[in-house]
Amino acid sequence: MNGQLTSARGVNVPWITDDGTPCYEGYREAFVCARRQGFELCRVWAAPWEVDRGVDVHDYIQNRVAHFARLAREATRAGVLLMPCIHSHVEFLNASITREVVDPSHGWAGSPLSVERGGPFACPSDFFASAEISANIIDGVLASPDADAIAGFEAINEIDQLDSYQLLGAVQWFTLLARQFDVPILVSAAEPWNSILLAAAAGQPVAACHFHGWPLGGARDVTQAIERLARSARVSTIWTEVSNDSQAPPQDRYQCDRLTLTCQVFSEHSHRPAYPWWWLEANALSRVTRMPQPPDVTQLSSTFRRNFWRPAAWARLARCVLLLWAPPVAALYFKIARAMIRRRLPPGDR
Repeated sequence: MNGQLTSARGVNVPWITDDGTPCYEGYREAFVCARRQGFELCRVWAAPWEVDRGVDVHDYIQNRVAHFARLAREATRAGVLLMPCIHSHVEFLNASITREVVDPSHGWAGSPLSVERGGPFACPSDFFASAEISANIIDGVLASPDADAIAGFEAINEIDQLDSYQLLGAVQWFTLLARQFDVPILVSAAEPWNSILLAAAAGQPVAACHFHGWPLGGARDVTQAIERLARSARVSTIWTEVSNDSQAPPQDRYQCDRLTLTCQVFSEHSHRPAYPWWWLEANALSRVTRMPQPPDVTQLSSTFRRNFWRPAAWARLARCVLLLWAPPVAALYFKIARAMIRRRLPPGDR
């Protein structure tokens, strides 16, 4: 399965909701669209606002198992693989942090795992002291009829977004969880070097890295540095979230083309799969009208041609022309000028 993860062309389908509940018709349509576009794997989530409304700890586990089992069935029908992300870092954040990002009820105060909601854990650190709940979720998904569609799991996304006092316990939790299963268990981090260090510490062969809003001009230097670190840590990398600086859902042609170009330039520099960060608006489900293309050299060329009229592209072309043609043109100009001057001189002065 590691080979599937490190070579499959993937895309994010993190949440598709209809009035706060999963819309599996929308997921089915997204998986079919992904396969038609040439993607081979879809990274999916169990978002707190999608599966944790009004549940207890038992339902917390069963809802996630049922959610991913249903998605595995739809993925099997569509012919794509799945990478389920079983926890979101948002559900372990305190209200002061989540208020800046998302509805505070989706944080720890609203989690069915917390004491405030009748759960067994006084704080996230208590949850991370044991991997039992997370292991039960993975066991349940692997026991589902369509488990062959599962290429691997992501235990939690962007683990380095947790509070510092939670992070050490979370790293130990991930290490314990990853060693219980033969299927790949990944953890992602907002900073890619953290992903590599976490994977190495847990003895996992693959690190899930993210790339959001960085200047594309620095993609080569960044990815080369990350790959050197990965080789020294003896892990492989995949880039499970890649986006440009836009925060809008990338569904129109312009945003999808930009995201396609970002992923392709980045994938060429890193020589690794780059999963476009694509999603539908939560609670405002619309039909899947457009999705980015998977990284591919020929698609990069066609995307560049479609966007060639933009001023930035013309400026790059002008610089290339000046750099390539200025020296020989200047040499020819001086040669012609010298010949004309010599023709004007008297025969004895030539």
